[in-house]
Amino acid sequence: MKKLLKTSFLFLLPLQLLAATLVNINTADLATLETLNGIGPSKGQAIIDYRTQHGPFAKIEDIMNVSGIGTATYNNIKNSITVGETITQTTGTTSTTQTSTSTQTTQTQTSATSTSSDTQAAAGVAPVITVRATVPTRVMVGGGAYFEATALGSEGLPLPYPRCIWNFGDGTTAEGCRVLHAYSYPGSYSVVINAAYNYSSAISRITVEAVAAQVSLRVEADGSLTLVNNSNQQLDIGYWSFLQGDHPFIIPEATDVLAGGGVRFAPAVLGFVATTDARLLYPNQAVAASAVPGDSSPLRGERVVVASAKTSAPKTIVQASQPTRETTGQVLGTSTKSDSSPMLWWSLGGLVFVLATGGAAAYYARRPKVVAETYPTAEEFDIE
Repeated sequence: MKKLLKTSFLFLLPLQLLAATLVNINTADLATLETLNGIGPSKGQAIIDYRTQHGPFAKIEDIMNVSGIGTATYNNIKNSITVGETITQTTGTTSTTQTSTSTQTTQTQTSATSTSSDTQAAAGVAPVITVRATVPTRVMVGGGAYFEATALGSEGLPLPYPRCIWNFGDGTTAEGCRVLHAYSYPGSYSVVINAAYNYSSAISRITVEAVAAQVSLRVEADGSLTLVNNSNQQLDIGYWSFLQGDHPFIIPEATDVLAGGGVRFAPAVLGFVATTDARLLYPNQAVAASAVPGDSSPLRGERVVVASAKTSAPKTIVQASQPTRETTGQVLGTSTKSDSSPMLWWSLGGLVFVLATGGAAAYYARRPKVVAETYPTAEEFDIE
């Protein structure tokens, strides 16, 4: 029995020594970093400068972000480094592991929670895992943001291919360790990430705030509506809607508006001619923007400026010259537009009269002459 215990002790001793010599790349000084295979003074100082500028490493693979450290160097040191000091606490038959890692960032927040299956943990066969979620603290409504999760084993190393399920707190879920999600309207949401690996699982919760979208709505001259994205990121306005009186229009799913761009909806598409009464609504019917007159819209209410006579283009009037009494001794007539119409009708009437008279004369000229027969008187008869 003593021989068996001695052999087991000798077998476990190298593993204990290996765990004791892991170098924490978030806290190690230059001399300690130089003990790693392939890490000299220049690369060691580069590691220190990187974590000073960007904050602690979230996982050991992040060391490849340091200039001069590539895949080959990482493969040489990956079994000798860690990102945090592991403290194990044991209560009854359930053990939990916590990794102390501080993350400095203004755009994202990180939450790490450890747990395991109670039944498997009591049996001593289920390893404890930790899930670390990195999500943005503030997102813009309609603007997609990435939500990332990493599952870590008991040694603080990332686990391969864990199952990550997200609940975004707005009635939608997604599966994957890196997913894109866009909130439909403003509010505060509790995001829950559940990671599972073999018989173990871990859960983490983070609060995310969705702020109002930076959009504006314009009414154009033809009664169309232009939705403008005033932000620096692309927006998904699918299932948003326009409303004018009793005339709604639901925007189709997956309608994107580019950063700084806009989408124009024609009256034929909307089903109504837009006015300043139109509204842009979130899917929950909250008002996102009210319509204002566009640059070319007659609804702007500006005074219409009429060009003066001095600046207007001169009109060209063609008028025939009229001979005067002094030059001809008599008035020959005028050729203005008002006097030309009666003269034209008189000329046409005279022409018709001449043609009619000539036709009648020709007709009677061609008719055969009828010679009246004369009968002899009684005295002229010669009776034999």
